[in-house]
Amino acid sequence: MSNNYDEKNYNKMGKCIGRKNKVIRNNSINNKSKIIFLFVLLVIIICGGILGCKVMSNNGVNFLKCGIMKNKDLRENKFKYEFGIFTGMDKSSVSKFKDYKIIVIDTTDYSKQDIEKFKKEGHVVYSYLNVGSLETFRNYYDEFKDKTLGDYAGWDNEEWIDVTNKDWQDFIINSLAKEMSEKKVDAFFIDNMDIYYNFKDDASKKTQIYSSLVKILQNLKEKYRQKIIINGGDFFVQQLIDEKKSELIDGINQESVFNTAVTDADGKVQFVNQKPEDREYFFEYINKCKKNMLDVSITEYVKDVKTKKEIKNYCKKNKVKYFISSTLKLNKVVAQ
Repeated sequence: MSNNYDEKNYNKMGKCIGRKNKVIRNNSINNKSKIIFLFVLLVIIICGGILGCKVMSNNGVNFLKCGIMKNKDLRENKFKYEFGIFTGMDKSSVSKFKDYKIIVIDTTDYSKQDIEKFKKEGHVVYSYLNVGSLETFRNYYDEFKDKTLGDYAGWDNEEWIDVTNKDWQDFIINSLAKEMSEKKVDAFFIDNMDIYYNFKDDASKKTQIYSSLVKILQNLKEKYRQKIIINGGDFFVQQLIDEKKSELIDGINQESVFNTAVTDADGKVQFVNQKPEDREYFFEYINKCKKNMLDVSITEYVKDVKTKKEIKNYCKKNKVKYFISSTLKLNKVVAQ
C-alpha cells in the first residue's frame, strides 16, 4: 500500500514538477520575448532620435547632422519657383534669390564661400559660361579682341569669337571653367553655341566651328565631370543628337519659344508673339531633347498676363521648367 501510495504521490509530484518546469520555461520564453521587444523598441527610439536631431560641436570636430532627409525635403520644398536666370545682376546676397531653387548667375564676382552659402540654403547654382562670344566688359577682352569674327547683332557689348582658336579654347577650358569648378558650382550654363548657326552658310567655317565646339564640350566633361546645360544653340544641339553625341550635355534652355523681342522704329524693344510655325518648330525641338533624356527649361521675355498663363500651362503639361523675365537684361528678380 505504501509503495503504491508513494508511487501515486511520486506520479502526482512528477506531474506537478513537470507543470512547474513548463511554467518556468514559458516564463523564460516570455522574458526573452520581452527583452527582444524592448531591444527592438530601443533601437527604433535611438534611430528616430538620430534622424530628428542635430549634434553640434564648437571645436572643429565633425558634426553629426541628423534629420538629413527631412531637412533636404524642407529645403527643396521651400522655393516658390524651380528655375531663374539672373546673369545680368551684380553680386547679390543669398536672400535676394530666396524664391528660386535653380539660379543661373555670373559667378565671376562670387567666391567659393559665396557659392557655399547658396548651396547651404538649398539652391542649385549654374555658372554662366560664354563660349561663343566675347563681351567687351570682360577683363580679358583686350587679350582676345583680335580673335573676334564680327559684331553680335542686337548686343552692343558682344562680338562673335573664333571658337576654333586654340588660345580661346584653352582659356575656356583651363581658366574660366577651372575657376568655376573650383567654386563648386553645380553646372556650366553655356551660352552662344549659336555661333554654329550664325556661320552655317560658310561650309568650311561651319564644319570647323562644329568640331571645335564638340571638342570644348568633350574637354569640359572629361576634365570637370560637371553638368552641362546649353542655352539656345538649337541648331548645334540637334546635330549633336543626330550624331549620337548628346551624352556630352545634360540639358538645354531655350529662349523665346512663345515670345520674341523686336526693335521698333524708335529703337525700343517690344515683346511680341512668336509666329505659329516658329512655336511649332521649338515644340518639336523640345520634344526631341526630352526623348533623348535631356533636361529642358525655357526662358521667356513676356509682360502680358495671357501669354504668361499659356507658358505656365504648357510647361506644367510637358514637365518643362520655365523662367519669365520682363527684361532682356536678366537683371531683376521677379515674381513668376
